[in-house]
Amino acid sequence: VTSVQRVDRRNSAEFTGNVGHIIRFGSFASSSFRTNMINYGKKTCFQIKTSLGASLKHFSLNEHKEEVLIPPYETFVIREVQQYPVTVVDLKDCEVLFVLENEGLRSTLNCKLPEEYLNQSISRRNSAIF
Repeated sequence: VTSVQRVDRRNSAEFTGNVGHIIRFGSFASSSFRTNMINYGKKTCFQIKTSLGASLKHFSLNEHKEEVLIPPYETFVIREVQQYPVTVVDLKDCEVLFVLENEGLRSTLNCKLPEEYLNQSISRRNSAIF
């Protein structure tokens, strides 16, 4: 059973999308269990239901931020788009709010070690790591 976490992400950049669209952030995206992280912006806000987000609470120097890292391959469906004034009390200062729900995952990366690396001896392989 996958646990779903509700987190928020604020941004000073403008994003576009419509209800029903499938999106992903494309890189690791910082989000938080806290809704008052206003220093990250209010141009576009996201209320996110993530199944793959990882809490960084015990790994962060800023535990109070309650940061959750969303992987770039998690996809979301846009369930709702609200323009200011938004009805979500904790994010009422946001100009645009996207309500996102986990849809699955997508990755076009097909990563594997090169054959020449696999054929090297272990001692030689370790010397190639920087």
